[in-house]
Amino acid sequence: MDIEKHIREIRSGIEERQFINEASITQGVVLRILQALAWPCWDTHVVIPQYPINGRRADFALCHPADRPIILVEVKQLGMAIPASERQLFEYTFHLGVPLVVLTDGQQWHFFLPAEQGDYEERRVYKLDLLERTVSECASQLQRYLKYDYIISGEAIEAARQDYQNVARDRFIKRALPKAWRKLIDEKDDILVELLADQVATICGYKPDIETVAQFLEENLSITDQISSSQRHTVKKIRHINSFSEEEPEYIRKYREMLKNPNSLPSKMRMYIEEIGTLSWGELKKVCVQKFGCKNETSGSIGASLRVLERDGYVITKGKGKNKKIFSAISETKTY
Repeated sequence: MDIEKHIREIRSGIEERQFINEASITQGVVLRILQALAWPCWDTHVVIPQYPINGRRADFALCHPADRPIILVEVKQLGMAIPASERQLFEYTFHLGVPLVVLTDGQQWHFFLPAEQGDYEERRVYKLDLLERTVSECASQLQRYLKYDYIISGEAIEAARQDYQNVARDRFIKRALPKAWRKLIDEKDDILVELLADQVATICGYKPDIETVAQFLEENLSITDQISSSQRHTVKKIRHINSFSEEEPEYIRKYREMLKNPNSLPSKMRMYIEEIGTLSWGELKKVCVQKFGCKNETSGSIGASLRVLERDGYVITKGKGKNKKIFSAISETKTY
């Protein structure tokens, strides 16, 4: 059976909720995929289960040569593959010199290079969702990073490092863009000013002088900065006011109390939204059913959880209906 057929059957199993715990995911998904990628899963010198690391254990150490881990695999229950909760594992792995770490719940596969620069999120090379990507793309990425022959030849780790460099490059560009924009405004860059002046002339027939255009650019950038600062202040203020409100409905206080438990629905939703950054209301309801154990998409607990997250400033919503957009307040207010 080829890797794509395995993935199709695993996808069906995930959708039908066949994998109810870590053990079933380990056996029915992870080991199945490793075997399809030609790993000798029967050889415990190559695929070592429960590999000890500084007082804890990784679910698998994939070795080359034998008994020398080159990849650590950590398996979680469906919906619980949250990189933020695995900071200690990444730190241990870095000190061990293991070049690649895989965190998976069977559906989502996160690939990390612990030795690269940045926090744990920035060291993630790729995130693969078996339900969101096409079968062929899933097969291609799993082979790219995990195929046994590619690990032996060094091709897989090299591919991961190249992909990391591309991701890091894009991240550096995004961080540099606001600074470059500010520099253009502050220095009244001739080309930028001239382009804008020409466009004004095209629209109204009159070409503004350079100082007018430069002042407009400077004022509008200042407004953008003020909005970002205001958003951050508003989020903090909302959290403070709502924490002590005496006029809130009882269910709000109940669900706010649930946020103290990382395994509660509001906590899982908050962590998922912070990781994804943005998604629609319809998408979030599907996630709650598929990953977080809600009975159906009309469950009132989903709406109540979102309401308390919004009131306490963890998320920002825009629009209405199933296409309503939900944003993590962290990503919305983040500036570089």
